[in-house]
Amino acid sequence: MLKYLFRHPWRLTFAALVSVLAAAVLVAYSYVLQLITDIATGTSRLSFTLAVLQ
Repeated sequence: MLKYLFRHPWRLTFAALVSVLAAAVLVAYSYVLQLITDIATGTSRLSFTLAVLQ
């Protein structure tokens, strides 16, 4: 296994980069869901049409 990693280090780097980007997308998605929940419960003064534009 270590022999494979040393032979193809770019694959390990690519997998690490994709993992970090996927984590960032999941965090952004949770903020969007929080915004939708705040609008639905009336905590936020935004309307759904303005939220869609943002």
